[in-house]
Amino acid sequence: MTVAPIIDLKKTAQGENGKAVNRFAEISEKATAPKIITWQAPEFAVHRKSFRWYAALFAATGLLVLVSALLKNYTAAALFMLAAAVVYVFAQKSPRVLVFAVDARGVRIDGRLYAYDALRSFWIFYDPPGKTEVSFRSRSMLMPYIRVPLGSTNPAQLHRLLTRFLPETKHAESVADSLSERAGF
Repeated sequence: MTVAPIIDLKKTAQGENGKAVNRFAEISEKATAPKIITWQAPEFAVHRKSFRWYAALFAATGLLVLVSALLKNYTAAALFMLAAAVVYVFAQKSPRVLVFAVDARGVRIDGRLYAYDALRSFWIFYDPPGKTEVSFRSRSMLMPYIRVPLGSTNPAQLHRLLTRFLPETKHAESVADSLSERAGF
């Protein structure tokens, strides 16, 4: 069993002039960016849910429905039951395998093009075996961030290509992403 060399994408080094050098310091500067990168990956990571997870979902729902019924708020009780049903259905969902592409025109996700002029910046979250995804900050108020799983794509090559078209700006983990990860989604 051979072990591939690990590239520290978070590493920053000091250059000769004292300024921070690219996070991808181990990559040769002579390497050229590819014209297009295409890969496939599941649309989301699968987190297997145990019996305890489902029991907690139904227990919390039962408690909320009971409290709502005691307060004679039947609309809230119905909404809690509906929300639990939706969560249950999404917990059962299997991810589709999507095709992703990055080229000179923009980012393509399963055939839909997000042109670079509709994007503000990008950031690569690379911490295998955990989070490996690229985040795009959108100019849209309705969808401020677009998260794309990296799959088996080389993050250094992707970084070289994206820096030609977008600025690299650190993106924070959203509260919704953190909560969904903790909930097992």
